[in-house]
Amino acid sequence: MEISTSMKAVPSHLMDDVFQNDLILENIFTSLNLPSLRSIRLVCIKWNQLSGRMFADKSLVRLRLVQNTYSSSDMIYTNLEVNGTSNFTIHSGKCIKSVIGTQLDSFKNFAILFNTYQHSEQAYADMLQLVRHLWSPTGSISHMETFDDPRIPKRLLFSLVEAFNSFRKVEMTLNFRTGYENGLQFNCDTLNVVQPCPYSSLKDGVMSHFFNLKRIIFNHCYNLKDFFAYMETNLNKFDKLVEIEIFDCIGNLYDLKPLSRLERGLKTLKIQLYSDHDTRVEFDDFIVLEMILVRHSSTLKELSLAVLSLQREKITPIPKFASIKFPKLQKLALDMTAFEHCTSGCTDKMDSRDIFNIGVAVEGGNFLNRFPLLTHLEISLAHSTFQSILSRITVEELEGKYNVYVRQDKVVKNWYE
Repeated sequence: MEISTSMKAVPSHLMDDVFQNDLILENIFTSLNLPSLRSIRLVCIKWNQLSGRMFADKSLVRLRLVQNTYSSSDMIYTNLEVNGTSNFTIHSGKCIKSVIGTQLDSFKNFAILFNTYQHSEQAYADMLQLVRHLWSPTGSISHMETFDDPRIPKRLLFSLVEAFNSFRKVEMTLNFRTGYENGLQFNCDTLNVVQPCPYSSLKDGVMSHFFNLKRIIFNHCYNLKDFFAYMETNLNKFDKLVEIEIFDCIGNLYDLKPLSRLERGLKTLKIQLYSDHDTRVEFDDFIVLEMILVRHSSTLKELSLAVLSLQREKITPIPKFASIKFPKLQKLALDMTAFEHCTSGCTDKMDSRDIFNIGVAVEGGNFLNRFPLLTHLEISLAHSTFQSILSRITVEELEGKYNVYVRQDKVVKNWYE
């Protein structure tokens, strides 16, 4: 991406709009290499009051630490890549600060990828130096370190964990393979859970190593039962949790029942769950989903639901959550591709797939009572049997009267086609 430092052709009001838009800034700042980030920082000087704090808040610097040896000798060195372009070579025993200088001082959000093949104690020592060098009082760090290398002295391992824990925000990926050394405790805001294969199981006690969890993201997990069974018996470990995101996971809604017992209300709940080949989505599953929604309805700001099936049969019955009020909900996304066969009894103002009875609420003038802050409504429908859930009149009223952006998408390819 080429950034011009000349501002003569750019209207000031346009630049002001850009720097006041968090989404634009995040998309820009997370895609730039280091030279481009420096260029845009120069551009930002004119808009320093608007952009200075945002620049530091939104920029994400990706670091890759790789240990190598020179081909002509056994001398070890660590190579540091910054956003895939800039390289720093750190020789054994060299102070990282003297190599990097002030290059990264104006940034505070970092993602670290770490590769070590041999002599890993030195690599971990370099990593410890780097993490300490990157620290700032309001900084954040994301990493995938497994902390399971038996060649690393425990004192070094614990020092590295302590350095990570000192950051205000930490994002980690769960070590599904081997778990963690006894005594290691991770201050972790966001935990990514990715199950490497269908037959891998959660290690006993692995979740007990985390504290201050605020967000958990499940990605491509084949069995959620173990995670939520642990939550059921250790609810106090999740007393700060405000976001749960479940993407492309196989399991049953019934397994998520512990979410209905969380002490703190969730702000974000995203569920994309497929029932497995051997079980159907049953009525009891939707009873559990209703319990979860009722528990968190007063705090939810974003809700996304996609309850699907790996079977050829479509899901029945259609759940209804017509009486639940969501006073803080701003964004609602529904994937209804599994319910495309259930269109009997549809009228111009009501569809049996409208699980929150939004059409009825609009027609009866009760919409603001149930969704006073809703601004985005997204519905996914199967391409093969596309039929809008909300009538044209309802959509026009939502957009015109209530300022709700409505999007009804055709899903070109889904599990059933």
